[in-house]
Amino acid sequence: DEDCLQAKGRREATIFGALSMTAHFAGAVFAAATFFGLGFAGLTTRNCESVCQASDALDQGVCIDDCFSATIKDQPESLRLYIR
Repeated sequence: DEDCLQAKGRREATIFGALSMTAHFAGAVFAAATFFGLGFAGLTTRNCESVCQASDALDQGVCIDDCFSATIKDQPESLRLYIR
């Protein structure tokens, strides 16, 4: 293309590609550090859908809402400090 001929071999797509790769890599590292921090702070998880299906609850929606509320309340204080 014309940019390659005028700049004697330098392609502007290489620069933009490197910048894009760097941005995606930084995002992946940040996300990994965030989720590692959540686990390190004591995040506890529960599959509310499978718990409610196994419990023979009449209203699955209410059961799932109650399960989510209980999961949030059961989180340790260290996790609340990490999130703030």
